[in-house]
Amino acid sequence: MERGGEALREWWIANESGVEQGWTVAASPDGEGALHIEVAVEEASAEVGAHRVVLSTAEGETWLAERFAAWDSTGRGLPLEVLPTPDGFAVVVDDTDAIYPVEVDPLYTTATTEIAGSSTWFATSLDSAGDVDGDGYDDVIISSYAHSTHRGGAWVYHGSSGNASASVNTCDAPTGYGSDASDCDDGNAAVYPGATEACDAANTDEDCNGLADNADEGVDPSGQSTYNMDRDGDGHGDPASPLAACDLPPGYATAADDCDDDDAAVHPDATEICDGLDTDDDCNGAADDGDAGVDTTSFTNWYEDADSDGFGSAAAPTSACDAPPGHVADSADCDDADAYVHPDAAEVCDAVDADEDCSGAADDADAGVDPETQARFYLDSDADGHGDPGRWFAACDAPVDHVAVGDDCDDTSAGVHPNAQEVCDDADTDEDCNGLTDDDDAGTDASGRSSFFADADGDGHGDAARPTAACDLPDGHAALDDDCDDADARVNPDAPEVCDDADTDEDCDGTADDADPDVDPSTHTT
Repeated sequence: MERGGEALREWWIANESGVEQGWTVAASPDGEGALHIEVAVEEASAEVGAHRVVLSTAEGETWLAERFAAWDSTGRGLPLEVLPTPDGFAVVVDDTDAIYPVEVDPLYTTATTEIAGSSTWFATSLDSAGDVDGDGYDDVIISSYAHSTHRGGAWVYHGSSGNASASVNTCDAPTGYGSDASDCDDGNAAVYPGATEACDAANTDEDCNGLADNADEGVDPSGQSTYNMDRDGDGHGDPASPLAACDLPPGYATAADDCDDDDAAVHPDATEICDGLDTDDDCNGAADDGDAGVDTTSFTNWYEDADSDGFGSAAAPTSACDAPPGHVADSADCDDADAYVHPDAAEVCDAVDADEDCSGAADDADAGVDPETQARFYLDSDADGHGDPGRWFAACDAPVDHVAVGDDCDDTSAGVHPNAQEVCDDADTDEDCNGLTDDDDAGTDASGRSSFFADADGDGHGDAARPTAACDLPDGHAALDDDCDDADARVNPDAPEVCDDADTDEDCDGTADDADPDVDPSTHTT
């Protein structure tokens, strides 16, 4: 029997073991975490164990919910646990990577259950219905006072050799009858109250206490097998977590050979692969390069780093999980003999135009060159080897028409620069760029100087006996050295000869007064 909607379908099946109640969840519910199915219990207390729930009423009746199991649409079993809740218990299913729909199936003898969040109730009472179908076994009736949208409902489950037995009321016991009606399978002589519960494939309740195999604490341990907890669900159990049981419990495995039961990718059937943690994926005691069976497709190419700058040469790669000594993963070094040359290095100016950052360009050709290593180069328009200090360009190497020295004081004249010879010239040019010109510059070439003569009387004619060498006419000097009396401004070659009592040679021609034919006649005396 079943009922429910598209998202959640609830169903019941009566068989010889009891009443199976199950849920089919069509799709993963919204939210994160495991799948929770909560069961509310009324008129009974719930004692929740690891793999079963014992339901007890005030009248002393006991029912069980056990053999919890869950699987997805591929048939893959899903780990689950049963946890107590304030209203009953919850089945928590780890649906990681599950392919929906998912089914959850516990076995009940009887139970009071509620699907959380709904108004559907099941089995508010359990009573004998007699032998309804006449097969010699008692049948049971399960009733509900609120079924779906209907008011009240009842379901009859037919008995079998695993359920109720037949009885007669007589004065004396007929042949084949006994006064004790507690045998739970009168067709099997090994099944009766007081028998030893034994492990068996059919989960037979040999001691008729309502519990079978794993569910019966009195089961004969000699028939149990050892299983090991399989927390990661990889089919291999943790040898440190054994459990003796009749049947394989959920979350356990028959193999006790998992070396990491918290990682489903680690177990003896796994393939050893390279990983940064050197994990022993196949549990053979060796990991990564130490395992001869490692998957070579997971290798990394490593490159020799001869200069130890963190970058290797692509010329000779080595394939392995981990880097061999002196090897790195990056093969971008363009000069593995120079630790200052690699992709993370700074491009700097150098005389050999080395490509320090391995960009394929060096010095001025590399836009990322360190400007701190560049120099100033100055425009040298007159090609005299000295540049204009006001017109410079930063670079590693000198551009065309540029020089490293920026000390030219006239970049339009090749004869003017700090290494030039200062010479006398009419323009008073500062040829050697020292800020001084001609006579003011002690370094002026003497061969270019002229002789000038002291002109004490300022008549424009100097004294030949008092010469001075200079580029330009000094103050108090004259270019002419023909003054015959430099103390008298009226005496010089350009003065008129006049009659005077001293017979002065005013025009310096060597004759005076009447002896000089050039004497001014206006000065004669009659």
